[in-house]
Amino acid sequence: MTRRFTCTEKWDDVWFSELTTSMKLCWLYIVDRCNHAGIFRPNLKAMVFYCDLPPITTKEDILNVLDEEIVIIGEDWFLPGFIKFQYPRGLTSNKPAVVSVKKALQTHEYYKVIKKTLDNNSIKIT
Repeated sequence: MTRRFTCTEKWDDVWFSELTTSMKLCWLYIVDRCNHAGIFRPNLKAMVFYCDLPPITTKEDILNVLDEEIVIIGEDWFLPGFIKFQYPRGLTSNKPAVVSVKKALQTHEYYKVIKKTLDNNSIKIT
């Protein structure tokens, strides 16, 4: 079972507080189900079921609401903020977990997305 840090301040965040209940649940589902590098492969059928979304919901409907936090790369949804939050010291360590994250991020040029979407001082990668 994967364990993650969670940000309890999300409940005070205006962006999060303005989401519908279903979209809040959808965001929590995405954050919980993404891999250790913040990469999520959407399964719309599961999201509709677990997040109590209307059956006619599309990926585009979800992305229209959560687009500020998600970058689409190929078939995957990438959460750059996940890296910043889960690895506050950056990705400079040679610990196996961090090495595994760096390896996962090498595909599809995720590093470029991180550097473009996050402040250079907010995440260090070596």
